[in-house]
Amino acid sequence: MNRIALFVLIATLLCTNALAETLRDDDAIRRLADSVMKSVGSNDLKTAFDKMKPFTLFPSAEIDSAYLQHRASETRLVTDMGNQ
Repeated sequence: MNRIALFVLIATLLCTNALAETLRDDDAIRRLADSVMKSVGSNDLKTAFDKMKPFTLFPSAEIDSAYLQHRASETRLVTDMGNQ
């Protein structure tokens, strides 16, 4: 019984509460999506990822990591295939 209680306590301490901003209506969702896609269309992915951060449950570090992985893949692709 003590092991179960200890496990529950540790699991509770390790879990973090994820908080994200909410979009109140369809217009707010459209504005965010349009803004993000405008950044993507301009090849400004860093800004696109930054705009999404407040509205996702993923930690900021994970979103930054996804962006950096994208940049590394893009650089590798240009190196391997050339800038066609």
